[in-house]
Amino acid sequence: MSTIDTCWLLALIAFVGRGGATADAGARAVVAEAGTGEDAALPVVVVTPDPDGAVQASIVGTEATYGSPAPPEAGPAGQMLRGAEIARDEVSDITAILLWPGRMTWVGPETVTSLIETHGVEPGSMLRPGWRGETGWPVLLPMSALDHLRAVSPERMPPDVIEDIAGYVPTRVVDVGGGTGRLLTAVLEQAPASTGVLFELPHVIADAGDAASDRLRLVAGDFLADPLPAAEAYILMEVLHDWSDDDATRILTAVRRAAAPGARLIIVEVLVPDSPGPDHSKVLDIMMLAVTGGRERTRGQYETLLTETGFELRRVMPTHSSYFIVEATAV
Repeated sequence: MSTIDTCWLLALIAFVGRGGATADAGARAVVAEAGTGEDAALPVVVVTPDPDGAVQASIVGTEATYGSPAPPEAGPAGQMLRGAEIARDEVSDITAILLWPGRMTWVGPETVTSLIETHGVEPGSMLRPGWRGETGWPVLLPMSALDHLRAVSPERMPPDVIEDIAGYVPTRVVDVGGGTGRLLTAVLEQAPASTGVLFELPHVIADAGDAASDRLRLVAGDFLADPLPAAEAYILMEVLHDWSDDDATRILTAVRRAAAPGARLIIVEVLVPDSPGPDHSKVLDIMMLAVTGGRERTRGQYETLLTETGFELRRVMPTHSSYFIVEATAV
């Protein structure tokens, strides 16, 4: 884990549900995976009941610190908070913590490293690996989110705790081919904790200066040739229908290359119904073919494109217009 910026990421909090053999094994696993000896990069705090002292004995000679847990009625969120407070006492300038419930699957230090390197070092952001749209572990939580952590109900289980606070922690959104930024601006107005990147061709970016702000960054590039910025969410509105299946595959592949597992992709397009008969979308389909060489698609056709490029279709939502929202997750 020595590749992680230790000036920014300074603690790994492991919280284990119960004492005894389970907690002992959990503590050993966390300390082993986090690294000890000359490769150790992160202070480790193990928060768990330890009535017989087995946990404290198991971490003697390691970089780990034992933290007595919060009362049981504090729930998982309380144990996370307890570990964060101990870590803050240990390292005064800590800005973020890694959380891992010891009784859940540990993804390994290489995942933590790739998670951070993919997204970049940006204090204040929460990063989390994911699998098929589900929360993965460990989760990188900024210390600035502790007030939101304190407000989580003690009945909430660890994955639910993270979901509860996710809406309050900054998320980066990239609008790919987003024109002059009207959609992205509207999105950021509804998500005041988030930041955005408008990725467009240089001549479009030249006309998008009014959209730029301290929360909305303009990046010029070609999504078929240039790497896309890393983010937790990507938007493609009225982009894919301009392109053939081969080129749409290239676009989605470029997004997937930039997106970490668990990142969301939002596609906004008109959908062609599977049923026969006249429909406005079929007229548009012919127009797109004639004008751009593109096409409108059915739900099934979008699902095929997504599956082939490393995404999983999560849901399709109608709107009050002719557009549908197709939501997928990077897997």
